[in-house]
Amino acid sequence: MPQYQFAIHDRSAEIGSKIEELPGPGEAKVLAVETAGQVLKIVDGSFWADGLLKVVVTDQAGSLICAILINGIDTPAIGTSQQQADGAKNTADTG
Repeated sequence: MPQYQFAIHDRSAEIGSKIEELPGPGEAKVLAVETAGQVLKIVDGSFWADGLLKVVVTDQAGSLICAILINGIDTPAIGTSQQQADGAKNTADTG
């Protein structure tokens, strides 16, 4: 049975990987979705600090089978307008 590598990345680095023997690329894609869900559960609230996760699946030859990109966008605090949040960020950046 072919082997597939599932590499999990955040914005800065690979944070984990596993190799699975599966019948074919279709099953690898199904497992990629399951893996993405598991990773989101594991990182829980810390996901928002980075806002990006990737699950990249390659075959034994290193060819890309699929990639799932999860991009999180955190909203400003409740009761704060986007304009106020942007202003606070700009002040912090220049202060």
